[in-house]
Amino acid sequence: MDERAIISHIIESTDIQPRPVIIGPGDDLGMIVSNGMKLLAGVDQVIEGRHVRIGEDPEKIGYKAMARSLSDVAAMAARPLGSLATAAIPASWDQDRTIRLCDALRETAHRFEAPLFGGDIAVLAADQEHLVVTVTVLAEPPSSGRMVITRRGALDGDGIYMTGRL
Repeated sequence: MDERAIISHIIESTDIQPRPVIIGPGDDLGMIVSNGMKLLAGVDQVIEGRHVRIGEDPEKIGYKAMARSLSDVAAMAARPLGSLATAAIPASWDQDRTIRLCDALRETAHRFEAPLFGGDIAVLAADQEHLVVTVTVLAEPPSSGRMVITRRGALDGDGIYMTGRL
């Protein structure tokens, strides 16, 4: 399966009206406007065996899941407002390991001023053995009248910055 082809199809087939959607699929975050207020939102997931090693420490998984979404906020020069997280927990995980994951999500969100204010948790069936964590972030555009930085706004000579270990 070609993820890029699927994303391209979604972008090309999305009918974006001028309002309330200002930035649609294809950028780090989407943006809507309501009553003059601009709100940015994005979602990312971490799947055990795909984005993290099977058996990885729950603290590392929680950090990575939250940091992926917050990195998108930083990429657009926005300020995080809050976050939501969901976790589909394998039945093989015990309560301690699950709590460590949840604590890592919450602590990472707090550290970057994106309080974790909701979400959902479910325990998978016995034959579904890989953890899936999804994080949604809400953010506001930069202050001082600056615009968000979109992928379309990139110019030759612009800096490229990375966060975390490569």
